[in-house]
Amino acid sequence: MTTKPEPTVKGLNVTSTSTAVTTVQILTTSGTVMILSYATMPGNAPSTNNNTVFLWQSHDAVLYKQTPISSAPVPGATQSGSMAMSNIVLQPNTAYTIGYAVGGTAANVCSWSSISADGKIDNFSSQVWAPPDGISPNAVLVSYLTPIGNQPQAGAQWVGIWMGVSVPYTGAPISQQLITSNAESGQQALLVQLARGTTYTIGYFMGTAQTTLAASFTFTTTS
Repeated sequence: MTTKPEPTVKGLNVTSTSTAVTTVQILTTSGTVMILSYATMPGNAPSTNNNTVFLWQSHDAVLYKQTPISSAPVPGATQSGSMAMSNIVLQPNTAYTIGYAVGGTAANVCSWSSISADGKIDNFSSQVWAPPDGISPNAVLVSYLTPIGNQPQAGAQWVGIWMGVSVPYTGAPISQQLITSNAESGQQALLVQLARGTTYTIGYFMGTAQTTLAASFTFTTTS
């Protein structure tokens, strides 16, 4: 989780902001095994929520429209951990990308880790936030960034807002909005009545289910 400087916004002052994201990291590889670590959102139970990792032969890219060469369910009920993807054949001098999905399909992939042909590892995580001038008493302009190739509208992805310091895996938001674009990054207006002296958290979801939470942004308004 990261903390950002205090911004001044339209009609409301925000005393603090923080973000949380879903991460995956390739740790080691051999010819037939890849060891990964992952850190997901607070309260997530990966096995219960059908979290899955997918493998493609690619460099720094999730190939949403291509069948992955392998996949594996993420084990365990804690939000972070490590796992082995086995029964695979990794060719030498070849790039691979692991996508972490907060659901059971490749369309739910929100973060990735990629190893290049020469062994360099890069990582990406989806993000959601509100710019300093994007929070007003009656609406929040939500910015989001997801993997290249992701199609938010086609995937029924959405943003929602709750009172409190995190997004719950159950319990309706006070406001929500489907993403209305298939661009992997952009902004979406979220109509909501905000109160002073209150903490709110916005969540970005990679599918219709509330369990597909990928990233969050928390802010507190001044009294």
